Amino acid sequence: MNLRDFSFAKLFVFFVVLLSLLNFIKFLGSPNSIAGQTVSGKMLLSFKDKLPEGQGLVDIDYVKRILNRCRYYIKQEEVVVRMLREWQNLILSNKSISEIDKLKKVNQFFNQLEFVDDIDNWGEDDYWATPNEFIVCQAGDCEDFSIAKYFTLCAMGVPEGKLSLTYVKALKYNAHHMVLTYDSTLGTEPLILDNIINTVKPASERSDLIPIYRFNGTNLWLAEQQERGKLVGSSNRLKLWQNLLERMPGKNI
Repeated sequence: MNLRDFSFAKLFVFFVVLLSLLNFIKFLGSPNSIAGQTVSGKMLLSFKDKLPEGQGLVDIDYVKRILNRCRYYIKQEEVVVRMLREWQNLILSNKSISEIDKLKKVNQFFNQLEFVDDIDNWGEDDYWATPNEFIVCQAGDCEDFSIAKYFTLCAMGVPEGKLSLTYVKALKYNAHHMVLTYDSTLGTEPLILDNIINTVKPASERSDLIPIYRFNGTNLWLAEQQERGKLVGSSNRLKLWQNLLERMPGKNI
C-alpha cells in the first residue's frame, strides 16, 4: 500500500467513527438531567394483581391503553394476553436454570415478535418501548427487542452488571443497530443477543457488528470490540432511557 492509499484509508475510518459519534451524541441528554434509576432483578411485572403460583393475571385495561397508542397492532386481544402470560411464566419458571440457558430462552422468546420501525409503530422517529408495550404491540425495532431481553433477564436473576445494551454499526445493513450483550465476568468475551439471528454468539463471531457504546441501568461506556471500553458517565445521560424508565408503571417491567 502506498502512502496515498494509506492516507485515504485513515481518512475513511475517521469519517466512519465521526458519524458514529455524532449519532451517539444525539442520544445524550443534559448532564443536569434527572438522576438515573438502577434496574435490578427485584423489578417484577407491572400488572395490578400479584401472580398466584406462577399463573399470570393480566390488567386488561392497561393492555387496552397500550393498544390505543400502538399503530401497528394486528393481533387479537386474546393473543396478546396469552403472550403476556407466557412471558410471565418464562420469568417465574426459569429462575433456577443456568444463565446461559436463560439467555437462549429469552432470545428465542422475543425473536418470535415482528420487526417494525418506530414511525410505523408509534408515529415517532425514535421510541424506546417498555417490555409491556413491545409485547402488547407484538412488534418493535432493535432497541425494543434488546430492552425487553435486558429487563426480562434482570427479572430472572441475571445480575445487571453482566448485561449491557450495546449500540453498534451493522455492516451488512449499513445501519446503526442495538443488541444485548452478556459478560460472564469482567474482561471476558461478551455473548450477543440479537433480533437478526436466533443463535446467541460470542462477539468474535459477529464481525459484522462494530460496537459504538454500551450502557445498562447504571453506567455508560464507549465500547470496544470485546470489552466495555471507557466509562464516560451514568446512563441517566440518555434521554430515551430516562423516558423509558418514567413510563414503566411503578418502575417495574
